[in-house]
Amino acid sequence: MLPARVSLSAADLWLGRQTRTAKGSFAEELAKAEANLEEVQLKEAAVEIEAIFLQQLLVQMRRTVPKDDHSQDFWHDLYDAEMARVMAEKGGLGLGEMIIAQLKK
Repeated sequence: MLPARVSLSAADLWLGRQTRTAKGSFAEELAKAEANLEEVQLKEAAVEIEAIFLQQLLVQMRRTVPKDDHSQDFWHDLYDAEMARVMAEKGGLGLGEMIIAQLKK
């Protein structure tokens, strides 16, 4: 679970001017933390988009296989969704990385 979005208020900025850390001001450290949070959220979103794409790919591939019984459709759908999520988390097709690179431009 990700922490709530960090925002700078006037009090934070004043406190940032008054408080120094070993690496810089409080406001600078807060801005770095917010940038890092955005990076994490961007990565999670890209992985999720790639997982959706991979799931659709798996579903379409499965439709090409002849079947006799429709009772396993539910389990196949769950399996496809989980397989797509795992594939995307492991790098998948590299689609997530391309999405991140494009959004950073």
